[in-house]
Amino acid sequence: GMVGITIKQLSGGGAAGGAAGGSRSSTAVAKCIWMEAAKAGGDPAVAEGIDKEKNWRQGYVDHVVRVMMLSALSRSHVLKTAAAGLKAAHESFTFVRGDQELPLAAAMELHAQHKFVTGVVKGGGAPHAQSGSFPLNGKMMPEDDAKSQVQRWADYGCIEADAAQALKESIDSVNKIDLSRHCFILLGATSELGPLKTLMRHGGTAIGVSRNSPSRWRNLLDVVKQGSGQIIFPMNKEARDEEQKCEAAGCDLLVETPEILQWLKEEAICDKFDSVTVGCYLYLDGEAHVRASVAMDLIVTGLVEEGKKKGKKISVAYLGSPSTCVAIPQECYDASVKAQHDAPFWQKMLFLKPKVVEKVTTDTGETIYLNNGFVVLQGPNYALAKTLQMWRAMLLREEEKLIVSTNIAPGSRTLSVTHNTVLSSCLDGQGHLKPLLTCEAPTASEVLALLLLHDVFSSSSITHPSKALTNPLLLFSKKAVHGGLWRSPWQPESIGTAAFVLGKVWKYHPEGL
Repeated sequence: GMVGITIKQLSGGGAAGGAAGGSRSSTAVAKCIWMEAAKAGGDPAVAEGIDKEKNWRQGYVDHVVRVMMLSALSRSHVLKTAAAGLKAAHESFTFVRGDQELPLAAAMELHAQHKFVTGVVKGGGAPHAQSGSFPLNGKMMPEDDAKSQVQRWADYGCIEADAAQALKESIDSVNKIDLSRHCFILLGATSELGPLKTLMRHGGTAIGVSRNSPSRWRNLLDVVKQGSGQIIFPMNKEARDEEQKCEAAGCDLLVETPEILQWLKEEAICDKFDSVTVGCYLYLDGEAHVRASVAMDLIVTGLVEEGKKKGKKISVAYLGSPSTCVAIPQECYDASVKAQHDAPFWQKMLFLKPKVVEKVTTDTGETIYLNNGFVVLQGPNYALAKTLQMWRAMLLREEEKLIVSTNIAPGSRTLSVTHNTVLSSCLDGQGHLKPLLTCEAPTASEVLALLLLHDVFSSSSITHPSKALTNPLLLFSKKAVHGGLWRSPWQPESIGTAAFVLGKVWKYHPEGL
């Protein structure tokens, strides 16, 4: 069968020979990538610590945090670390098809053939009939209510003030944006936190890349038909009616990467559109998540190159995660210290450990507050997959001068979370631990989509590369919808235990939120 992006074996056998000669593990790959990043950041001792770590699955967090601290020292540290980490990632995988194994870049060129038939489905609604609002508890809110809701969240501490400001501006302006010459490529189009529904409501064009699954495509096309936009998607054969389209739709980003890039260049970077946003929403479990990030990186960098050639404006979107190690605003740090001091006695009893924020002084004397939000349970593959995306986001903004939207997504009840009963109960119990708040996926996805539209279309947005950041890491600290994690005084790891107990005993959602 077709293998696609796979771990590069270092000697002999090659991937075609299967796992016979003791194959290289995802742990070996991850360590190699983090070590290269650490070396580029100028600290061989950090790299050596990674090399010597015997239990990576349990011990990865400290090492990853050290690499992030090292990268925070200066603008040049960040960009060198990011570039070296990405280079190592691209070199750690190869592309296998049949009995041929190639480096990723070579495979992307060799296999860039025409493979897909293009499908289109249009919505039947009138554009902009809907308000620039978002749903709460299943109902669309009037715009003014939506704006007061956003303010209540900011006052409670589960989103930041700049996020609230951006959301209010977006609620007011989203109906005025002309989306007719813009397209949004959604890698992982069926993601529950992706912007599809919002884009369709406002008459946008999405190009959807998602695996072949008739039931998922049926749901996706239903969303499109309720709106006033359109979706363009690859199909593996001609299809006459909608039923056939659902059967034929979809492709595999990890296996058909070169053909998908070729198809996207033709469909998106063409005369129909002046500007294109490439959004990375694909999430897979475990080690496949890292390969998915590499696949999306190949697509993003390929489209950025093509955009340059054709003179099209490209922007890129990622969903940040509060459960990685990112720079947070000083206000969040101060609030978490105060909250710890003021915490009620019962919280201190509940296995809650104070959170860890690393303070790094940069070469310009600025303090960067790095929030260690890792949850060991999510595992080292998640940490790496998300960091690869962060690294690319910074390089695209700082070196290519592109608009990059990297909004932090809150903990929300998506299907992938509710499959995990432990995480699910943790989310149910979070309402007891101010300012933590769990968002329902339909609300979270539309709030994030409004922020995305603000990032791409509002000239006041910090995402514009013309707005200088003292340190590239600060990109992730802006407009955060972190669900309270950044202001909470407790370590996410220990919140899990406490919230799990509380969620099992009684579910609770603060009044009016």
